[in-house]
Amino acid sequence: IRKLTEYVDKNIIRDIKTNKTNYSADPYNKYDRSKYSNSEAFFDRNSVDVRVYRGNLLDEEDVVNDITNRVDIVYSWSDYPYYKTEGGTEKLYGGSKLDSICVDAINAGHLDGVMTFVYTYQIESMANVYNDCGELNYVVFNEMDMVVKNAKVIVTLPKQVDNIDNLRAYGHGLSNGKISIASSQVIIYEAKNVKLYEDFEIRVLFPSNILNKTENTYVDVNLNEDIVKYEAHLAFISNLSMAMNYVCIVVTVLICIAMVFVTIHVYRKYDKEFTPDFDGIYLRELPYKYSPAIAGYVYRFGSIIDQDVTAVLLHLIYRKYLTFEKTYINTGKKIIDDAVIKLTDKSRSDLLPYENDVIDIFINTIGNGSEVSLTQIEAYGKKYNEATKIESKANKFRSDAQADGKTYNFILNQLKDKSKALRWLGIPIVGFVILGLSHLTLQVSIMVEAIVLGLLCLGFFTYVSIIKKRTQVGANHYARWHAFKKFLEDFSNMKDYEIPGLEIWEEYLVYATSLGCADAVMKQLKIKMPEAFDENNVSTSGYYATHYYMYHSVSRINHSYQSCRSNVHNAIAQHNASSSGGHGGGFSSGSSHGGGGGGFHGGR
Repeated sequence: IRKLTEYVDKNIIRDIKTNKTNYSADPYNKYDRSKYSNSEAFFDRNSVDVRVYRGNLLDEEDVVNDITNRVDIVYSWSDYPYYKTEGGTEKLYGGSKLDSICVDAINAGHLDGVMTFVYTYQIESMANVYNDCGELNYVVFNEMDMVVKNAKVIVTLPKQVDNIDNLRAYGHGLSNGKISIASSQVIIYEAKNVKLYEDFEIRVLFPSNILNKTENTYVDVNLNEDIVKYEAHLAFISNLSMAMNYVCIVVTVLICIAMVFVTIHVYRKYDKEFTPDFDGIYLRELPYKYSPAIAGYVYRFGSIIDQDVTAVLLHLIYRKYLTFEKTYINTGKKIIDDAVIKLTDKSRSDLLPYENDVIDIFINTIGNGSEVSLTQIEAYGKKYNEATKIESKANKFRSDAQADGKTYNFILNQLKDKSKALRWLGIPIVGFVILGLSHLTLQVSIMVEAIVLGLLCLGFFTYVSIIKKRTQVGANHYARWHAFKKFLEDFSNMKDYEIPGLEIWEEYLVYATSLGCADAVMKQLKIKMPEAFDENNVSTSGYYATHYYMYHSVSRINHSYQSCRSNVHNAIAQHNASSSGGHGGGFSSGSSHGGGGGGFHGGR
């Protein structure tokens, strides 16, 4: 019985193998192969009967329709000879010992929904009679291309055995099966959820007088003791395999639990921040006077980003190394706001390398060596040669700023700590060894456990790789910068806070740019100090004019440089896309031995 819609459309094929036991394997191979030369099974094609039903024949409440007369049943017999050329000589070979029955339902509305197939057939001489016992060793199926939810095999002997203790039943190949000796004549095999291509293999030993000795069933050997010993060995291996399967599960669970505690230990020892000497929520004054790039460096665990370039540029304007002057561009149709950043005559001998890098980017590369307009900045980088220049100089700025940041000893060098932490991977590696040995020696299925341990190793390795920790000095500085940023974001809600002078906020805005909260500060200042942002109150000189232009520069410069960086990324991406090519590739390669077998196959 099979729900077929999701599998097949046109036909279903039942393959039936009639080859007998593999006599080259244990325990048969203690005797010469010639002893078994006459032992052969035959498929009785005259016994075949196939019935096809739409519906579940085993469900008394289901509506079942017999559609056998509406389907085509095609047989493929195994005894057709074929020729094969070997060494220049054509040789005649017999059939493949595989008989097939195909149900073609194209004329019956296809195989749709729940279908029941009833196959009746007879295989002659499948059992063997030895001097000391009889044996049925048969693979019911081993080539199913679907999961079998329920399978049941009833073996009925020709007559009852005199002593039920002389009746032995064994099963092989299934992960979930049960054997019952129902009587001195009947043995029942049952299985649930048979996996794809699992073997459903049975072996029954019975007294030799149960069957008649025929040319194709009698073998003049004594095998009862050898088969029982062999089955005992297989049972031991099977039980050991099941025990090891349980052990593998337990080991995997214990390793997972152990790695949780290991991760907690690693976090506390190598990842948890030092307790800073400042625990305030807000800090209203600038914590330190070093460059805003260094503030960003300690705040972001040693990372230098594009907004640090803008922050350093604003810091240079604030310190009078550069000036910011508002200008206008008359296009003939409209007047566009612009601004010019100019290099002053102030000595630059005390500037840090990355501060000179910023001047080089804006004044010397984008500008004309003495000044640059925001319009020029926004338009620069669209050509590939321009983009590579900016990218190179931005990388130099990042490298120089990080080199200066390292001199403050804010971030721990944790290479040795990470090496020590990664030694804990030895625990899951031991688990892998146990799983591997279990699989190689006992064929224990370890896929789920291996995936779990693999993900565990990957996760732990990734976590250790990204660990970053500040020194005690770095933790102290970070706490203050964090509190200062919190103040910048919330100061407008502080009723008791007296807004300081505009000069102070100019400096605060520089650091707010590096800390990523400049826009939030500007919005609050427009509410608290509207007069400083009202262009109608500003002349080209005077108290408000100077600060107005400074405030105006913050957002405009940020926007201009981001436009430039966007141009750079697009130009490089387009260049790489246009110069890249493709490459083609190809493929590379790197039981109880019972007879019978076969399965069901869906076709389209």
